[in-house]
Amino acid sequence: MTHKGTHTPTLLQCTAVGMNEIDKSDGYIRLDVNGETKIEYKQLVYRKSKKVFPTAFTFASWFGGSDKTWSPSTTVEAYFRNFKIFNLDN
Repeated sequence: MTHKGTHTPTLLQCTAVGMNEIDKSDGYIRLDVNGETKIEYKQLVYRKSKKVFPTAFTFASWFGGSDKTWSPSTTVEAYFRNFKIFNLDN
């Protein structure tokens, strides 16, 4: 990844997503930061109907600017919840 300036961004990468079976809590997601697994959630429910079968998840978040002056002075965390799935084909 190339970046203008001297700051090297952290690469957060969703490395695995598994859809749940209908009426089961067996979905999962794994997130890696700079190649190391940091978060893994299992027993997730993404869908409750056979009519729902996402072919892709896209999520992006950005914090800061192009150099270290934009960096927070302490460790920060971001929490995301209540995702909704929509049919974009219609």
